[in-house]
Amino acid sequence: MTLEFHPAVQQDFTAAIDYYAAAGGGHLADRFEAELRDCLAAIKTGPRQFAFYQGSTAFRRIRLRNFPYLVV
Repeated sequence: MTLEFHPAVQQDFTAAIDYYAAAGGGHLADRFEAELRDCLAAIKTGPRQFAFYQGSTAFRRIRLRNFPYLVV
């Protein structure tokens, strides 16, 4: 499966990495990035296993476990 990203995703990702690096150091930013990559890998493996997003029948979502983010 190929993942496609909205153009704003890179900006959001960079902003989150910068925030966590400033708030908790490089280790926290690295944890965020690793968790996001794990979510993306799970999506590629089995995208239909996730709940639909806000009643949509087209979009699904996965929550990061330790950070307040969703991937839709």
